[in-house]
Amino acid sequence: MAARYFRLLPPNPDDTNRWYLAGASDKDGTVIVTQSLIYGERVMLGEPLAVHIRHPGPSLDFTFADFGVPVLRKPLADALEAIAPDDLQRFTAFVDGEPSEFAVINITSKPMCLDERRSVIVRFASQHGLPDMVGKPMVVDHLTIHPDLVRNHHIFRVDGWPSAIIVSAEVKEVLQGASGVSFEVASPESD
Repeated sequence: MAARYFRLLPPNPDDTNRWYLAGASDKDGTVIVTQSLIYGERVMLGEPLAVHIRHPGPSLDFTFADFGVPVLRKPLADALEAIAPDDLQRFTAFVDGEPSEFAVINITSKPMCLDERRSVIVRFASQHGLPDMVGKPMVVDHLTIHPDLVRNHHIFRVDGWPSAIIVSAEVKEVLQGASGVSFEVASPESD
């Protein structure tokens, strides 16, 4: 049986009855360009990080901050790191006004595994006015990956579509009961 993979998604992006996290700053108060954490590359940041609240509300165990950067409660981050230590970079973090410790996760694995035949991809064209983006994905719906190209990663971003975070069935099991995350199948049942 082929390995199963799932895309991580917020449970309901239109829910206004929960907190929404913004960006972060490092230990010296320097604002972090959180977009730098979606490229699948290791970065140097001064810990602990301070994560800011964009919209107050009940806290979540797992939250996508700006640019879809994962922010997890420490016990959840511990469990994730135990399964996928080579797939991520973890930074100690505190969320404004929250007494418990969190972690900002930088996902450093980015396999080339996008199944372009099964995914629905809209590509940039010349009329979009971004010449260096022509031919690259602008939108990917029904994201599907090739499980055989994942190479034993348990959490990763997809090369060519780094906004997507994909997890193995093992990671899904750990995150299943956490507030703030839902899942969508990202690997085919069979060929």
